[in-house]
Order: sequence, then C-alpha cells, then structure tokens
Amino acid sequence: MRTFPRVWVPPGGHVEEGETFVEVGVRELKEETGIQLKPQEYVNCRVLGLWESVYPPVLYMGSPKRHHLVVYLHLKLDQNENDLHNRIKLDSNEVDACLWMTKNMAETVVYGSNSKPTEIIPITLVDPEGGRKSLLSHLCTICGGFPVCHYPSIL
Repeated sequence: MRTFPRVWVPPGGHVEEGETFVEVGVRELKEETGIQLKPQEYVNCRVLGLWESVYPPVLYMGSPKRHHLVVYLHLKLDQNENDLHNRIKLDSNEVDACLWMTKNMAETVVYGSNSKPTEIIPITLVDPEGGRKSLLSHLCTICGGFPVCHYPSIL
C-alpha cells in the first residue's frame, strides 16, 4: 500500500465532502479489496472505536505534520468468509496482501503475546498483474510487518 508500505492495515481512507462514516468505509472497502457492499448486505453498523493519529508522535521530534482522527467501524454481514473471499479483487496499486482476521487474531495483535504465536493463518498475496496467491503462514506474520515472518511458509 502506498500510504503504509509493507504494514498490515485495515481498509480505510479520507472522508469526502458529504459522506457518512459508513459510506466512507464501504467505498474504501471496494477501492482496496474490490468487495462492493450494498446497504441491504450489512444488517448492523456501529462505531467500534476512535484513535487520534499524530505524526510525529511526540513534540520533541518536531511540530505535527499529519493529524487524523481514525474511526473504526464494525459491520455485520449476512455472508460468510468464503463467500466474501470469492468477491475479493485486489489492486496491486492499493495492497500487497490481505487476510481475514478473527477476534482472537485481533486480540493477539492489539495486546501482544509473551510467546510466539503459532496459529496457522491463510494469507492472500497480490502480484503486480493483479493475480492472487494463497499461502499459509504463522500468526506472527501480522504481529509485525512484512515480510512474512521468519518461520517458513507452510503450503
């Protein structure tokens, strides 16, 4: 991804004039994953949390150059992971890879772990021509950044 190269981030972007948070989330999901959701597909939407992002993060590094309020949304869909995965059309100009994150995976990333995560997870890589390659790797892949972690990939 151009904005955060070689870092795992959820789909997101800036609010255009007149857009609601839900409209932004649905638009950015389409731009970055190719998944286009219709309003009738998500039955419940709520703000999951807010995060204030400032760069540089401390004043002794200089005056802020970027300042954003990040809004995380939770959408509940009537489709399962496999149905949605078949709708993914990754754009190599937008993303390097994608994965479906479970609640347990998110907790490991947010709260960390004292041991090396050994859970095996599926990851979809995108090549410059827009093709996809699926592989299995360890959860530690998303606890840091790219490249895929020090463990060998499991195919």
